[in-house]
Amino acid sequence: MKKNDRLDLKKIDAKLNEANKDLYTLFVCAANVWRSQVAEWVAKYFWINAISCASVEARKDKYNWKPDEEITQLLLKKYWIDISDQKILYPSDIKSEILAIERVVFMFDPKNIDQIDEEVLIDNMPLWTFLDMIGKKYEIKEVVDPYNLSKSTKEKIIENIYKIIEE
Repeated sequence: MKKNDRLDLKKIDAKLNEANKDLYTLFVCAANVWRSQVAEWVAKYFWINAISCASVEARKDKYNWKPDEEITQLLLKKYWIDISDQKILYPSDIKSEILAIERVVFMFDPKNIDQIDEEVLIDNMPLWTFLDMIGKKYEIKEVVDPYNLSKSTKEKIIENIYKIIEE
């Protein structure tokens, strides 16, 4: 792939929405600025209709509603993928898509896995309680929080996310 051949996420979104109107994979991480954004991109690369959201709304202002600049640049330089137009979403932002979700993947650092109950809320209840009520299945995957880690470690995290998507 040449640098000029960047994947256009808007075109991919349009094609996916046309082909798979009723099915989504939802990726959830703490802030929706790194892990879930990468997972959404990887899924779309494999032509899987995907969306991502955060579990902690308090972080939205810190990142100005955008993915982390470092991951945006890493994906652009190494994989020629531009996610700079992606927006940070929260469960409340995707309520209309919840019924169309086929697979939900929570991606949390093993050190913080016990905090999910308190953080991932929709309609004032834990997201997985809500998913159970409407008959949706979910998975919890341990994906290290990349914050303050080296570039090579972050690349390994991206490889781990690829493996999760392929499962």
